[in-house]
Amino acid sequence: MIKSFFSLSFSLLVSVFLFSQKYQSVSDSIIRNAMQLSSDKKYEESIKEFDKISELSPDYLRAQLGKSSAYYSKGEYKESAKVLESLSIGSSKDLSFRHDYYTALGNSYDSDNQEEKAIETYDKALKEFPNAFSLYYNKGVALVKQNKSKEALECFEKAVELNPYHARSHSFIGMIALDNGNLTEGALALTTAILLQPTAGYTTDNIVVLDKSLARKYETPDNAFNLSDSDGNFESIENILRKQFALNNEYKISSEVVAPSTKQLYALMSELSKEKVSDGFFNRTYVPLMKKKWEDKQFENLTY
Repeated sequence: MIKSFFSLSFSLLVSVFLFSQKYQSVSDSIIRNAMQLSSDKKYEESIKEFDKISELSPDYLRAQLGKSSAYYSKGEYKESAKVLESLSIGSSKDLSFRHDYYTALGNSYDSDNQEEKAIETYDKALKEFPNAFSLYYNKGVALVKQNKSKEALECFEKAVELNPYHARSHSFIGMIALDNGNLTEGALALTTAILLQPTAGYTTDNIVVLDKSLARKYETPDNAFNLSDSDGNFESIENILRKQFALNNEYKISSEVVAPSTKQLYALMSELSKEKVSDGFFNRTYVPLMKKKWEDKQFENLTY
C-alpha cells in the first residue's frame, strides 16, 4: 500500500515536472515572440501575445512586465502603470524581476507626470536595492521635474559614486551646477559626461549648454544653494571664469578649436593643476581626471 502510494506520488511529481517544463518552453516561445513584436513597434500585437501567458505560468509576472513595457513604448503610461499595479509581487524571490518591476512602475508614473508616486516607488525599491545606481538616477530625474534641484543633485551624486561611468548622471550634475551659478563644477561635470559619451545624442546639447554658460555674463541666480559642505576649493578658478579673462582676444590656448567653452576650459584646467584633491564630491570625482588630462597634454584632444 505504502509502496503503491509512493509510486503514485512519484508518477504525479514526474508528470507535473514534465508538464511544467513543456509549459515553460511554450511560455518562453510566446514571450520571445512578444518581445520581437514590441521591438518591431507592433505593440498591440505584442500585448495580445503577452496575454496568452496564463496566471498559473511561472513566467506570468515577466510576461506582465513585458506587456507594461509595450504600453510604455506606445506612450500609454497610465496603462503601463495599471498593468504593474495589478500584480502581487510580495512572494516573488526573483531579485532581478523585483528591481525591473519597481523601475518600470516608477518610470511609468514619472512619464505620466506623477512624480510623487514615482519617487515613492523608487524609495521603496532603494530599501531593497541600496546599491542600484539607476534607481538614484531615476529618482533624481523625477526630482528635477519637481524643481527640487538640491535633492536631485544628491541622487545624481550617489548614482555617480556607485557607477562613475554613468554619463547621464554627470550630465545632470553639470546642468544643475551651472543653473546654480557654479561654473567650475558645472564645467567639470559636463566635460566628463562629454568624454564618457562623445557620440551620444544628448552630448550636442551638453556642448551647447557649456558654451553658452561660459560665454554669457555671469549673474547670481535666485535661490542658489551650496553644492557641497566639504567643497570650497574652487574660489580662485570661479573668479577667473566669472571675470572671463580667457575670452580676451589675446588669450591663447593650445587647441585649434577656439570657442568660449574651450578658452574658459583651458583657463580652468591650467588653474586646476594647482589644486589639491580634497574630500568634496566635485574635487574627488573630477579633479584627478582633469589634472591627468592636463599633465598628459591632452587638452587639445579633449576639445575635439
